[in-house]
Formats: sequence, C-alpha cells, structure tokens
Amino acid sequence: MIQHGITPTTQIVPLFLAPLLSSLGTEKGIPQTSVSSAAHCGNAGHFINALNYASFVIGPDWKYTNYVIVFGTNSAFGGFMQWASRLASDALKRGIKLVVFDPVSNNSASHATEWIPIIPGTDGAVALAMLNVIVNDLGIYDAEYLKKKTNAPYLIGPDGHYIRDKATNKPQVWDNKASAAKVFNDPSIGDYDLDGRHEINGIVYQPSWILFKENLKSIRLKSI
Repeated sequence: MIQHGITPTTQIVPLFLAPLLSSLGTEKGIPQTSVSSAAHCGNAGHFINALNYASFVIGPDWKYTNYVIVFGTNSAFGGFMQWASRLASDALKRGIKLVVFDPVSNNSASHATEWIPIIPGTDGAVALAMLNVIVNDLGIYDAEYLKKKTNAPYLIGPDGHYIRDKATNKPQVWDNKASAAKVFNDPSIGDYDLDGRHEINGIVYQPSWILFKENLKSIRLKSI
C-alpha cells in the first residue's frame, strides 16, 4: 500500500504516482493507494473552492482588501500557498488589518494585527456569535441575494417543512406585491417576502429567514 498526500494525486500524477505504481507493480497487480489528505484538506477545502469559484485554492484579494479574518489556518504563511506570502506581506506593510482566530499562535497569528486565542473547537460558536450581531443587531445583509439566490424566502409550516405546490411539488414563497403564495421560481414574483407570517388554508407559514434569525438569537441565549 502507498499512502500519500494531496500533491501526488492531483498535481503531479504522471510524474510521481503513476511511475511509482508502475515500478512497484508485478504480474499479481499494483499496490493499493491511500490518500491521507482527503478529510482534512481536499474534501474540506478544494471541492468547495471548485464549486463556488472554479479554483483549486482561494484566498483574499491581498492587493485591494483592507480587512481579513482568518479562522484556523496559516493563511498565506504556510503550506503550498507561498505565492501569496509576498502579497500578504505587502498588504500588511500598507496597513491592512489581519485578525486571526486560532488556538495556536501560528505564523499568520504572529504577523496579525490581532490574534484571538479561541478554545479549540469553538470556531463555529464564534462565527455564529458574529453572525448574530451582524444579522440581528446591526441588520447588515444582502436582502436581494437572499431573496433570489437562496432558500431564505421559502415558507415553512409549524411541522418544520416547506409548503409545496400540489402540482409541481416545488417549495413556495410569498409574493408581497401579489399578496399570494407562489412557487419559488415563478417568473411573475414581484417581491419575495423575508420577514412576514402568512395564513394559507388555515395554517400560518413563515419564511425560513425568520427561523434562521431566531435560531441565531437562541444560540446567544444558550451561551449566556
């Protein structure tokens, strides 16, 4: 068996892995291979990068951004992203604010404007707390994106399920201009509702965005 990291499998297969397997192969077959990076690197990062940005790796736009928040990674100061090290260094020199959330004062944290030494495993709690402040306290979010590109306006009933159109089985939303429920991709929708509660056939439904905001508040109360 050959155990290896991400580079031999994704970047230099014809130069490393394939020749190695060939040279170790016999009339009985070739060795089995095991990728050691999948759960902690490849599956956690590269697939998401490709899905959203068509890129193997992503990073801040160091030349133009002025504020960067880093969670649990040695961003631009470790691994194979050395192409970004110089860009990050230049950004720090021009005054960018770099905030690093990490239990360990890694290289990124040592260069940061502010290092926040969180308890291991609390990254999600910190992110949700920040999200609660942004959404519920400050009210800063892209409403148009939520309405047209997410399931935030989908109507949910007391049973926790979407209300669906009987003919198409598609989730429904509330059109404020028509004062009626419509399937989420109906081209006639004038304005997707995010914050109202509506009675349909004797049952009160509400957009999932309301439940999301309430869930953020409950997380804050539980933490207190």
